[in-house]
Amino acid sequence: ADGVLGGYCQDQCFVDLQLGTHRFRIGQRAWSSRPSLLKDEDFLFVFYASKEKGFICPEPWLGRPNSFNIGEGLILLPPGEKFSWEMEVAFLGTHR
Repeated sequence: ADGVLGGYCQDQCFVDLQLGTHRFRIGQRAWSSRPSLLKDEDFLFVFYASKEKGFICPEPWLGRPNSFNIGEGLILLPPGEKFSWEMEVAFLGTHR
């Protein structure tokens, strides 16, 4: 199963997952010297999963699916401006 989740606020863009007894938080943040380049609607998570193969891949995504082709959600940085994007995976502990 694959899916895309949106509706995040860029200041609180994370998902919490429980896989078996292990809990994780996957998050993302971005900064720019031109904040108008960053829009809440472009902060997404894409999930790829296969129950048969036993994996789930929560992928932080900034932009829109197919953005290179449709031009929506691209960060077009003017000369001299700065942009940073980071992702974080945190182990939150175990739960029975």
